[in-house]
Amino acid sequence: MSEGDEIERCLESFLLRVLLHIEEPSRGESHL
Repeated sequence: MSEGDEIERCLESFLLRVLLHIEEPSRGESHL
């Protein structure tokens, strides 16, 4: 597994969290 793949996976999970936060702001805020 190369470093680039790891960074890509981190970015993907981060983007998913951001998308969920945008879709459900009330839930996301309590999460942060």
